[in-house]
Amino acid sequence: MRHALVILLSPLFLCSAGCMTCHNGLCSPNEPEAIFDRNLLGEWAPIDPKPRKGDEGYFKVERDDPNSSAYRVSIISVTGARESGEPAVFKAYLTKLGDSFFLDAIDLLRPESQRGLPRHAILKIDIKMPEITIWALSEDFVRGHPDAIRSKVERSWLGFEKVLVTATTGELRDFLREHAHKPAAWREPKMVLRHQ
Repeated sequence: MRHALVILLSPLFLCSAGCMTCHNGLCSPNEPEAIFDRNLLGEWAPIDPKPRKGDEGYFKVERDDPNSSAYRVSIISVTGARESGEPAVFKAYLTKLGDSFFLDAIDLLRPESQRGLPRHAILKIDIKMPEITIWALSEDFVRGHPDAIRSKVERSWLGFEKVLVTATTGELRDFLREHAHKPAAWREPKMVLRHQ
């Protein structure tokens, strides 16, 4: 299940086909657009209709800093009854564009970077406690709309082609606001449930 968790939130998914990241995130450096929602804090597990035997895990959402609206998200793998390996750690910002919420996740441990800049994974989310539905932006949609948002295709170290959105924060926000309700713009949804 760790793979499912990583796919839900992760710039670690950079190395697999079809995942897209952005040079810029949804928040300015001083975070005026970020929203802090205490309801997101806690432990969450994916709702996986076809779990793989032996793969278990969850993710833990904490406040990154008392003076910040950022979240710290740790993806924890479990083998048997014990945690296994180091957790994958992300910094994430929740923002609202129009009537839709988005999560901007930044990998803190292994930032894929160009000129030292971290990559951002942008996710649309729908919060209906105790569940959250998560959609990743569709690479096919971005490739099919080259005039709508600046992007380029890169080849990962594993040989996969992937799209990197090079738009500014403002351009990215405008693009997401315009396409938030277009089903073709988003990949299949994933759901998570508050961990009891």
